[in-house]
Amino acid sequence: MQGMRLDRILPFLLVGLAPAAQALDYVTDIFPIFEAKCFDCHSKREGVSKGSLELDNLADMEEFYIGPYASMKPGKPDESDLVRYISDPSDPDTMPPKGKGERLTTAEIALVKQWLAEGAKVHPQKPGSAVAKKVSPDFHNWRNADGKEIKARFAGLTDQKVELLLANGVKYSYPLEKLDPSSQALARQLAAK
Repeated sequence: MQGMRLDRILPFLLVGLAPAAQALDYVTDIFPIFEAKCFDCHSKREGVSKGSLELDNLADMEEFYIGPYASMKPGKPDESDLVRYISDPSDPDTMPPKGKGERLTTAEIALVKQWLAEGAKVHPQKPGSAVAKKVSPDFHNWRNADGKEIKARFAGLTDQKVELLLANGVKYSYPLEKLDPSSQALARQLAAK
């Protein structure tokens, strides 16, 4: 080390002391984008929830729309349906639909992708805490008492209502007593897991 000058190594030492980049925050970084561009169709506050998606209903977003089998896949922006909806104007499910509002800019799309890549956190997490996802990875056939059937993932059982998530990301809340007995049993079995 003899002859090594401090002024030559100091910049390299200081790089290690630089603060880590702060992860994007949904409320301060992403929510304002969605509020400006998406709330005409997807807002609890505005009273519209096309496709059952309310971008200002943070609990529902965490529970039903963010997860490995949901439209917003944490850590996987390129596999997230949301990215396809907001970035490909030729997609039949493009958002917003043609003539229904202003599209997200390239910079806004990049922020949404970064937020997804960073884990799509909606609420700041306390160290050691984790958000439990209830959505089942498996699709099940659900039949109501009238014999009508849909294929959906089980997303929870609350207040005697079964929460179901369709492949297209639409969430349904259906009264347990209106399901046929085998579907009621399936809901109770999956809720007990």
